[in-house]
Amino acid sequence: MTVDRARWLRSRRRASVLLCAFALAGCADLTSLNDVRVETPELRHASNCNSTSGAAAVTLLRDADALRRWQQAHQVDLIGDAPIPAGPYAVVEHGARNVAGYAVVVASSAWVSGNVLALQASFLSPASNQLHAEMLTSPCALIQLPPGNYDAVELFDTRGRRRAISSAPPPPTPATSTPAQ
Repeated sequence: MTVDRARWLRSRRRASVLLCAFALAGCADLTSLNDVRVETPELRHASNCNSTSGAAAVTLLRDADALRRWQQAHQVDLIGDAPIPAGPYAVVEHGARNVAGYAVVVASSAWVSGNVLALQASFLSPASNQLHAEMLTSPCALIQLPPGNYDAVELFDTRGRRRAISSAPPPPTPATSTPAQ
């Protein structure tokens, strides 16, 4: 259902346009449509995020603490000392590569259907007819998601193929309190 999901999303969007036209004419009720377009700005990107796989990946991070833990696990600093907006976030990874020239560019808008957010990205490759520096790279981008409690983030390429999916992150660890004395 990977390719079918992207086609389904596109057909839902087309149906939404048609239903909007009918609604404006007083012929339909749009309350059943739950796909919403949202803004998903890129906050930072890096050319090497120490991906462990050659496959694209998307990681859903609930808050800045989860982002810091992800950075620590990948030994990369996407946020530095600069203030960043409140989460949730998604980190989109191109995957590990042996030469320079790869990049991932995530669209600045996405679709939410229920508790699932769908991102679209371009996965750029170096030109095959040029020489490239041999070095390990794994491009990634940090994306700010709109407030919400997402069950998953799906990542699609520009052809509509699902390249990755992230499950919901674990709930935040409750703060421990000391008993009153």
